[in-house]
Amino acid sequence: MASRSWITSKLVKRLVTQLQLSPKKALKHVKEDYNVHIHYKIISRALKTAREEVIENKKEQFRKFS
Repeated sequence: MASRSWITSKLVKRLVTQLQLSPKKALKHVKEDYNVHIHYKIISRALKTAREEVIENKKEQFRKFS
């Protein structure tokens, strides 16, 4: 069984290029690329956490330039 933190780490990589990734597309991505079947609630929670990480990283990078 995949943990939410593992799924989050995989989604962060995808969100760097596709910030508007929907939970349905994220679920499809995890099924196709990692052959892991998970519940919709888990993917939506992991996606929320991954988005927060990506946005936080972008804010930190912006502060370095300021």
